[in-house]
Amino acid sequence: RDSSAWTFARISVRPLSLRTVLLSVQALLALPEPKDPQDAVVAKQKIAEPELFEKTARFWTQHYAKGDGVKDKEFVEKIKMMREMGVTEDQSISTLSCCGWDLSKATDYLFS
Repeated sequence: RDSSAWTFARISVRPLSLRTVLLSVQALLALPEPKDPQDAVVAKQKIAEPELFEKTARFWTQHYAKGDGVKDKEFVEKIKMMREMGVTEDQSISTLSCCGWDLSKATDYLFS
């Protein structure tokens, strides 16, 4: 009997290798499937507003992964305005992203 597998309800399960996990993540990132999403809000935006989805993805990459390029000035200004209202930077980015970068909707969501 293989000691690297564990049994749950009489089903033998082998642990995934790091390589398998990374290949799975790479596949999810390379070929997003909006009809079977990992994040429903992002999938909805990709289908309904592909240009805004691209701008948001670029901004998140620049901000969180230190990607190249100049950050969208409109997004930066809206984040700054929310920060002045006492909202954290991460919460500002997340809420604005979910609200289609509509400052009024984002503030209503947070303060209502």
